[in-house]
Amino acid sequence: MKLIFSKISGKHLTLSVLSLFLSIGASFANAVSIDLISLINNSDADETSTITNFQGKLRGHAEFHTDFNVGPVQTIGSDLTFTSQFQWYNGLEVSKGYLAETHSRFIAYDIFFTVKDDLNEGYFLSIDSLMQGYTTASWSSENTNQSLFGSRATGSTVASRIDTDLNDGIDTLSTQIVPNTQVNDLTMIQVGDSRADSNTAFDHDLAILDKTFLAGDFVGTRSFALGFTRGSYGTYVFLDNYGLGQASINFGLNNTLSQLNLTGQAQAGDLGNSDLGHFVTINVTPTNPASVPEPATLPLLGLSLACLGLRLRKQRYSTDLSKA
Repeated sequence: MKLIFSKISGKHLTLSVLSLFLSIGASFANAVSIDLISLINNSDADETSTITNFQGKLRGHAEFHTDFNVGPVQTIGSDLTFTSQFQWYNGLEVSKGYLAETHSRFIAYDIFFTVKDDLNEGYFLSIDSLMQGYTTASWSSENTNQSLFGSRATGSTVASRIDTDLNDGIDTLSTQIVPNTQVNDLTMIQVGDSRADSNTAFDHDLAILDKTFLAGDFVGTRSFALGFTRGSYGTYVFLDNYGLGQASINFGLNNTLSQLNLTGQAQAGDLGNSDLGHFVTINVTPTNPASVPEPATLPLLGLSLACLGLRLRKQRYSTDLSKA
């Protein structure tokens, strides 16, 4: 009887100790995290507008709009990562008159995020930038004698800057001047170029540019900022003199004006809008990983310790009985 009680106590003691270590090991988490992510759109205002001549007569239409979203932070192995997607559309249509028209609009936005590293374990920051979209041009002319002129969509240019410590007030996004302080490894220059004229009445091209910037090693909690497109960079579409038609830039958004349907809608085989735009992926890799218990660990740890204490008390009681 005494022997059986002692064996049972030893079994439960072993299980309690095993439960204790499993609860600790399974609940440990990385000490580095990404927090406080925000994106601010500094682009020109969305618009749909008409184009008129000096007499007030309708010549055509123009449209511009932007949108963005930020994905959740994901853990891939020991890395932390999140991706933002910025999208835009710029289109121009001229159906009457013989004067050159342009529609240039400004795209700009800033990303802010904080890397928390309260244990000063250190981390490496890298940034991937993918710009992907379509430039499209269509041409028609009421005057066949002026057939050498056409329409053109010249894509988009996105310059980049980085502030690696928002709290020090040094070298901020607002004090950096493009192109003098731009991050060349993230700057996209005139991505895409479509031209339409009497020889090619319709031109539709996929523009892709992919870059990576290695920001370097950091230690401790700090807030970062990325700025895209300042200065004169933006989107640009135009029609030359006597070049009636349409030109548009679609980096993830379609037209809303029916007059821009020739260039504002996806063609057969095109990528979907979810795959188009300016994608920025932030990657944080801990360089000296430490482990800290998640909040859920503490109650589990307490429960295991209580069970361990109870089993030890029972084992002592069993020993005292055997000696009696």
